[in-house]
Amino acid sequence: PISETVLTYTANELQTANRKNITWTLGAMFSWHIFDGGLRSGERRQNQGLYEQQAQQAQSSRITAELQVTQSYRGVNVAKSSLEIAKTKRDVALSSAKLSRIKFVNGTGSSFDLVDTQSTARQSELDVTVKEFELLQAEIAAFLALASCDI
Repeated sequence: PISETVLTYTANELQTANRKNITWTLGAMFSWHIFDGGLRSGERRQNQGLYEQQAQQAQSSRITAELQVTQSYRGVNVAKSSLEIAKTKRDVALSSAKLSRIKFVNGTGSSFDLVDTQSTARQSELDVTVKEFELLQAEIAAFLALASCDI
């Protein structure tokens, strides 16, 4: 509450012939505001709104962080699966190259088959190397996602 106090003293001694005080006036006023126009309740609602806005932003940040961590774990799992598939393809290509070499030595296979299967085997080796690198990248991304958030 806002209070205001005013004290007034008035003497009219110069207005009389004998310069004596005939009247004295003494007054006091006290005012207290009962209604502030809704200022306090408006400020309270504004502060509650700001609090809820910050809480929503914190919740949004938490959801984003959890999503990033989940996506990075999925990326690691996908990279591991791709690496396993590439290793299986490499093993099949190496077996095929070995069989075509045996066929060529025995005279039943052509040199084209031999060169083609060996090229496929080399390509599958490169594919395995690329998939290993992708797995490493996914693991680093997952580590950075975990390091950048506090969940």
